[in-house]
Amino acid sequence: MPQFFLELFGEEIPARMQVKAAEDLCRLLATGLTEAGVTFSHTASYVTPRRLVVTIDGLPVVQSDRTVERKGPRIDAPPNAIEGFLRSAETTLDVCEKRDIKGVTFLFSSKTVKGQATTDLLAELIVKSIREFPWPKSMKFGAQTQTWVRPLHSIIALFDNKVVPGSIDMGGGKSLTFGATTWGHRFMSPASFTVDGFSRLRTKASENSCHFELARKSNRS
Repeated sequence: MPQFFLELFGEEIPARMQVKAAEDLCRLLATGLTEAGVTFSHTASYVTPRRLVVTIDGLPVVQSDRTVERKGPRIDAPPNAIEGFLRSAETTLDVCEKRDIKGVTFLFSSKTVKGQATTDLLAELIVKSIREFPWPKSMKFGAQTQTWVRPLHSIIALFDNKVVPGSIDMGGGKSLTFGATTWGHRFMSPASFTVDGFSRLRTKASENSCHFELARKSNRS
């Protein structure tokens, strides 16, 4: 099954924050996938002074369809409460289930939600993870409104060796579009290069005087 590979590349991350930051990025993405009902087999996070990297293996191309259930008011609740529930759940009273809980009957609605393409979900999770990232200390840069520990320059996001379509608005008229290009060591090999997956990144980065430290690896199979 396809692999998801994410690299956040920027200025030097303080050494004391590097490993935990890579682990936090992996945790945010894995949690988001789990909450969306998407299974995967392995996760790993890596770090260099200028980049955070996560790989997630065994992802499906499309989420499975899932049933979403909502608990409503008691059947003897005021009509406006029942009508409000029906509107918000986009359903009607005749298709709601009536379920007894400790001697009180409640309305329940359920509907099937069609599975989302994994690339669409990943694009949303990347942005959400950056927005919610728990840096011990972060700041804004220039006119940007998005905070980060140091300026963030580029984002590689690949799923099944293809770029995940998407971008993040950093504020102040700047956005970062997901791509497949990164850079080597700032002084020893500063040229850019393109990759099609993590194994290629690791090889090219090593050739360009940049070496990865494994932050965390987990096996869910």
